Amino acid sequence: MHVFDLEELESATDHFSPSQLIGKGSHGSVYRGLLKDGNLAVAIKKQSLALQKLRDNTKLENEASILSPIPPNFSCLIDLLGVSHDAYGNLSSLIVQNF
Repeated sequence: MHVFDLEELESATDHFSPSQLIGKGSHGSVYRGLLKDGNLAVAIKKQSLALQKLRDNTKLENEASILSPIPPNFSCLIDLLGVSHDAYGNLSSLIVQNF
């Protein structure tokens, strides 16, 4: 599984700008982004600040572990492209998927 740099995802989402927000849930928010080559639109799930501070990333870790073994381009699911560390060093607190 690819591990993205936090800076790359911040750049892709204009620093997680509200204009890039496409949805919110109980565990965090989803942002639309364009990776640096500008050709790949992605959805980035960002864990809520409260869960980041608690270092509780079990929900997103579980999602990443379930999606990671699924073959790319499986017709009924969105491809998992990778994960990233958050500002607190938690891995899998940011999940990157095709948009």
